[in-house]
Amino acid sequence: MTTGGLSNGRHRAVHFLDKERAVDELSLFRYLAYNAAQGIAVTDNEMRLVYVNPAFEALYGVDHRELYGSNPLDFGLTPSERESLSQAIQGGYQERGAWSGEMELQRPDGSRAVVLVSASRLLNDDAEVIGRVAMLTDISELKDVEAKLRSVNEELDAYAHTVSHDLRNPLSAVVLANKLIKDACNEDIETLRAELDESTDTIERNIHKACSLINDLLSLAESGQKPEEVTDVDVTAVVARVLDEHANDIENLKVKVIRDRRFGKLRASETHVYQLFSNLVSNAIKHNDSPKPAITLRHLADTADGRHRFLVRDNSSGIPEDEVGKIFKPFYSRPSSGSTGIGLAIVKKIVDVYGGTLRFYNDGGACFEFAVRDAENSNGSGAEGQTAS
Repeated sequence: MTTGGLSNGRHRAVHFLDKERAVDELSLFRYLAYNAAQGIAVTDNEMRLVYVNPAFEALYGVDHRELYGSNPLDFGLTPSERESLSQAIQGGYQERGAWSGEMELQRPDGSRAVVLVSASRLLNDDAEVIGRVAMLTDISELKDVEAKLRSVNEELDAYAHTVSHDLRNPLSAVVLANKLIKDACNEDIETLRAELDESTDTIERNIHKACSLINDLLSLAESGQKPEEVTDVDVTAVVARVLDEHANDIENLKVKVIRDRRFGKLRASETHVYQLFSNLVSNAIKHNDSPKPAITLRHLADTADGRHRFLVRDNSSGIPEDEVGKIFKPFYSRPSSGSTGIGLAIVKKIVDVYGGTLRFYNDGGACFEFAVRDAENSNGSGAEGQTAS
């Protein structure tokens, strides 16, 4: 196969007059293709593969012997994706002699890759189309970064909305109460006293509401940070402390508590461990609509890679399936909940910090199962931090 549109008459003369140089250049192109980080594929005019390099094989997860003679669109795509992409590629070739775009491949092992493709017609020295050549770049990591940036931007928008809306209401109430006090100063002493009692109660209530929201916002921001200091936390003691702090609600609502006797130890920030169980227990109590509410706290068997597993569940009617994908997003709350929607977002951020996994499912109630790694020691040793899945 010749070098396509790259050659001209002078270039051809060099090949004929200097065979040794031609062999060297052919070897160079072969080495370049073989060692390229991008996938390279060449097809004939019928879109049958005649050459792929190792990077292309790795992208598709298919051996070159299975690929040769086949249409590259026959691999890794659903029928509808294949049809849509084929039309787009053909349109690009007809209009510009080239096509570029993204596609998502599913390999035989089930893993997926987002690929940027740049393809063009392959011409010989006489400008005749003898096939097509494509370069493929795996941009999966870039797409993951883009998704995370979008998520961060969504959180920032939610922060702005919360601060401007939820803080404005209590502050407006404080301003109004203060004005009423000023106006009452011109009234008689009894009217002033009554106005003072009512307005100061309003001020106190709304300042508490504003402070509570600010504390929630700070907790959410801090929950996503790696702890500066970690210790061997007695999780059993933390669970007991959380249940003790919720004792009034547990008693008033007649909540039955079922818990394991021991929860082991976890190398972590004690504050983080407390926040995990406090938010999950609070959620299980607050949103339990069962006539005989109950919550269960379990220490499950560690995973094969050493993560510590725990389960907090209730016996409520559960969470509707169409809301499950939203419950860990900051500031999402069900209309009737009356909460800021921060508690479960804090849980998710903490689990991520400890390279863990967090799973929700309905099984006779709302079930929150999480697994976390021991944090690194101060000298850098310990469990490696991994992204939560």
